[in-house]
Amino acid sequence: MQAVNVLPERWGPVVLRVGVLAAVGAGLAAWVLQQQPPDSPVPPDPPDPPDPPVEGRLPFALKPIATVKSPTAIAAGKLSDGTVALFITEQAGRIVTVRPDAPMPTDPALVLVIPEVVSDGETGLLGLALSPGWPADRRAFLNYTVAQGSTGLSTILARVEIPPSGPADPATLHEILRFEQPYRNHNSGSLAFGPDGLLYMGVGDGGSGGDPQGHAQNLGDWLGSILRIDVLGDVPYRVPEDNPFVHRSGALPEIWAYGVRNPWGMHFDRGGDHALWFADVGQDTWEEIDRGVPGANYGWNVREGGHPFRPTAAGTDPLVEPLAEYDHSVGISVTGGVVCRDPALPGLAGTYLYADFGTGVFFGYREGTSTNYGPSGLHPSTFADDDAGHVYVADYAGPVYRLTGAP
Repeated sequence: MQAVNVLPERWGPVVLRVGVLAAVGAGLAAWVLQQQPPDSPVPPDPPDPPDPPVEGRLPFALKPIATVKSPTAIAAGKLSDGTVALFITEQAGRIVTVRPDAPMPTDPALVLVIPEVVSDGETGLLGLALSPGWPADRRAFLNYTVAQGSTGLSTILARVEIPPSGPADPATLHEILRFEQPYRNHNSGSLAFGPDGLLYMGVGDGGSGGDPQGHAQNLGDWLGSILRIDVLGDVPYRVPEDNPFVHRSGALPEIWAYGVRNPWGMHFDRGGDHALWFADVGQDTWEEIDRGVPGANYGWNVREGGHPFRPTAAGTDPLVEPLAEYDHSVGISVTGGVVCRDPALPGLAGTYLYADFGTGVFFGYREGTSTNYGPSGLHPSTFADDDAGHVYVADYAGPVYRLTGAP
């Protein structure tokens, strides 16, 4: 019999799977289950592993470019010679880099190790965004968890200088923002710079199950929100004057939108209206896709997707409907993707590509319609794109791929 281990619980209620996160072990599984409130769902039986790809269904091919360990985020930077460098975060606290157009490296080059990172279950080094001016401005921004506080866990937003070649100097790592986490799941960590030059940061609802403390509907709480701050000045950060809740009494001015459960994968479209797109991981039944709207209340935990969950928890603002959703007969944990702008994939132009971590199914959303492209055989954990529109996806098992034209 194969060992059963805990998958990071960002992917819905506690889900048990075979062969993923082998280092977590049964001890964490028992701990996570003990932390669930009485009304939390009973963990389901282990789902089957992803089906193999269906020949001819995926509208792209997957070209392997590297193999890393438990990838959680990818950031693409354009070098002075016009080539691309990918910087990839590994959950355990490492940043590595690869050149997607070079022969596959045996070992990606190490950029930085953050030894204080706590990485079990859903904790770890979870987000990375390069400064819009990189590499002239060498700053990069990181989201990770450390051991601290009454619950034993805090989230940190930090900056570090990443050179275009060679390792980063650990002495350039500086903390910007820190807050405690009430549980060890739903940490989100997604980071993205918008066309306004501001940093957007996804913050999960704090974990457990069902948001028992109502964080996501509380504007006085960091948790269950999307933050928008200016990190490119001389101080750790500034709050933009046009943030929607700057003048609302009792609200944290850093909050740009709220009512999210565990936003995983935030992306600004490089074309079109340059909108923010993100996925929000569901609880029991529904996974959803959203577009960023300033001041929006996305509804968690009043509802899950577009469906009632705990209606008595409603906040004061109208609820924004998800653009797309799917239920747990199709997948169990959505991974946010990118709007495809790759000239080599003309059939996908303007399509928002996303996937399900648990089943490996890829989807495309365009003009009000979602298409199920079928299973991929991967556990897609993160997407990225570069200035040329090339799309990248990482399998949590290690391989990193570029999407190319279907054979």
